Amino acid sequence: MSLDDSNLSPEPTVGQAAAQLFRHPAAQLVANWNWKSALFSVLNRGSIFLITTLKRGAFERSVAVGVEMVFAAIAAGIYSAFIQSLRFAKPRWLANLIVGAGLPGVLLLLDYLAHRYTGMRHMQASMIFLGFWSSLASLFNLFIMRRGVWLVGKQSGPLWRDLVRMPVLIGTFVAVGPRWLWNRIVGAERRSLKQLGEIHCRESLCLGVLEFDQNSGDRNCSSGVNTET
Repeated sequence: MSLDDSNLSPEPTVGQAAAQLFRHPAAQLVANWNWKSALFSVLNRGSIFLITTLKRGAFERSVAVGVEMVFAAIAAGIYSAFIQSLRFAKPRWLANLIVGAGLPGVLLLLDYLAHRYTGMRHMQASMIFLGFWSSLASLFNLFIMRRGVWLVGKQSGPLWRDLVRMPVLIGTFVAVGPRWLWNRIVGAERRSLKQLGEIHCRESLCLGVLEFDQNSGDRNCSSGVNTET
C-alpha cells in the first residue's frame, strides 16, 4: 500500500499522519522517499562536515564526510517524506513543533551515534551547527511544501521548477519572523485603540444619559413651577 497523500484527508490530524507512517514504513520509504531533499542534504551536510574537519587527517576527514553523506542521503529522504505527510496536519502549531524540534533532535542523536560508532570524537561544534541547521532547514521544507514545492509523488513538479520558485520562497520565509513581529505590534496597537474607543464610547454614552436625565429633570421642575403658578 502506498503512502501517497491521497490516503489521507486533505487536512489530517498529526496523529493520523503519524499513524499512517508507522503502519506502512516500507511503503513510505519506497513510494515517498524524497530524492530532492536527499540530494541537497548530501551536498549541504557533506560540505559542513568537510569544512569543520579540515584540521583532521585526510583519512579521518574522509570517513567523517562519507558517513555524513550516506546518513544524509538515507535520513533526509525519509525525513522529508514525513514532513510532506505533515504539511497540512492539524493543529499547525504541533506539526511545526514536531518538524522544527522533535524530528531534528532524533536525527541529530542518530547522526552523533553513527559518528561515534566509526570512532570520531570531539564532534560538538559540528553537531551544534548541524542541529541548528537541521531545525531551520526542516521548518523551511515544511514552509515550501505547504506551497506545493519540493514534493514527490503525484503532486510533485520537476526539480527545475522548484528551483525557479526558490528565491521568492526563501525571501518570504526569511520575512516570516519580522512580519509576525510586526503583526503582533500592530495588532496590539489596534487592540489598544479599539479598547480606548470602546471606553470613549461608554463615557460618551454615560455623559449623554446624564445630560438627558438632567434635562428631563429641569423640564420636570419647570413644569412643576408652572403648575403651581
